[in-house]
Amino acid sequence: MADLVQTLLSRHKSIRAKVDPWMDYWQELAEVYMPGKDTFTSALQEGERMREDIYDGTPRAAARDLAAAIDGLIKPKTSKWSMPTIDDEELLENENVKLWLETVGDIAWKIRYNPKAGFIQRSAETDRYLTVFGHGMLWIQERRDRSGLLYKTYFIRDFGFEEDGDGQINAIALDEYLTPAQAIGRFGPSNLKKEILDAASDPKLQQTKFCFAQIVLPRDDRDAEKLGKRSMAFVTAVIDVKHESIIGNTEGGFQEFPAAIPRWDTVPGSAFGRSVGMLALADSLTLQAMGKTLLIGGERAVDPPALVPSDLFVSPARTFPGGLSVFDPQVLADTTLNQPIFPWPVATQLPIGRDMQYDYRQMVEAAFFKNLFRLPIEGRQMTATEILERKEEFVRVLGPTFGRLEPEYLGAQCEREFGIMERAGAFPPRPE
Repeated sequence: MADLVQTLLSRHKSIRAKVDPWMDYWQELAEVYMPGKDTFTSALQEGERMREDIYDGTPRAAARDLAAAIDGLIKPKTSKWSMPTIDDEELLENENVKLWLETVGDIAWKIRYNPKAGFIQRSAETDRYLTVFGHGMLWIQERRDRSGLLYKTYFIRDFGFEEDGDGQINAIALDEYLTPAQAIGRFGPSNLKKEILDAASDPKLQQTKFCFAQIVLPRDDRDAEKLGKRSMAFVTAVIDVKHESIIGNTEGGFQEFPAAIPRWDTVPGSAFGRSVGMLALADSLTLQAMGKTLLIGGERAVDPPALVPSDLFVSPARTFPGGLSVFDPQVLADTTLNQPIFPWPVATQLPIGRDMQYDYRQMVEAAFFKNLFRLPIEGRQMTATEILERKEEFVRVLGPTFGRLEPEYLGAQCEREFGIMERAGAFPPRPE
């Protein structure tokens, strides 16, 4: 058993190591686009204030809007965007088959959008990670009480993955940090070490977090004709990292890959995705520097620095509202000055700066396709036909990306959902 644990930990470490070269890049992306998620190379304390050197919210709003647009286009909640089918066109003409497929589609839809499943929230998080970092992960499993589905998302810092020879993702290594109470609720007290159980009852240790490493690998010796673990397409185990032991009730497998990992774009030789946020990062950083400069320039124009002659004032010059400054009138009379304080002449180029800022905002929004899915607010209102044409244009531009999202995201998700539901008996028997 010790050898198995070490082998799994070594394999887990090798997959997780693929994330390390990306950490600095992801940190920079998170600082610009996702406040509160910039914890790749540094940790935020509970309640700690986030970065204060962001002067323009356009990049963050553009990333949020693109994620919302993708959700509305490929997963619209107002229409059934998924429906089961079969390859045999002759059978598709059979009325019993049609009725069964329609019934299955309705049942799957209701189970997916059950509020307890959390699909809307978790898929929205996945969409946001997809647009900013280039990939995300939506984990699909059955709830522990077997009453439906449960969706999870994992922050991309906490998991790595690998591809097979065909470019399909087939291995995951992820880390979860759980408090003792969370670990007991997840795995049960009989499967945990005494230290974790003792920490659950100690007020000083109840918020201590323990690392649990999960690994999912393809099964090389799969035999689909047999029952039990050997029939599973993927093997999995959760390891208590501190105590180097496998959690007893987690060693098993999956019939389908347990997660959908959509990627925005990839390059040969790398499994990790490239994102729109990466494309717009240079302009987004320039926009922050420009915002800071304009803020300083505007403040200088409104509240210019003051010139105060030496030896004129008896007290310090108090330039704040209502401040009283005491000066020597004799010094004023003995000089050519006609006032004790006068502003420093400031040449302001704010209009030019504002024009440049507007141009960069437009470039960032264009990188996130906002110019395609944004409807006009003022002027002539668009007709329904024009709105549909705008949507079709958006789909055409994002066609290559949608072509990737269909199998990696929606296809993988629906296949996993269908497998879980059918094994749980949620569907009526298949027709003859």
